[in-house]
Amino acid sequence: MSTPREVSLRAIIDRLDDAGLLEGQQPAIDLTVRGIADDSRRVEPGNVFC
Repeated sequence: MSTPREVSLRAIIDRLDDAGLLEGQQPAIDLTVRGIADDSRRVEPGNVFC
């Protein structure tokens, strides 16, 4: 099991953009991301849903 950590949404966006995986505008604000969920029933505050 991995240790929980926080990362800024801006850091995620920058990595995806550098890899050429994003199109469109970036958000004007930065948020703290505490997890990633691929099941909408398991999304918690601070999660990115993908």
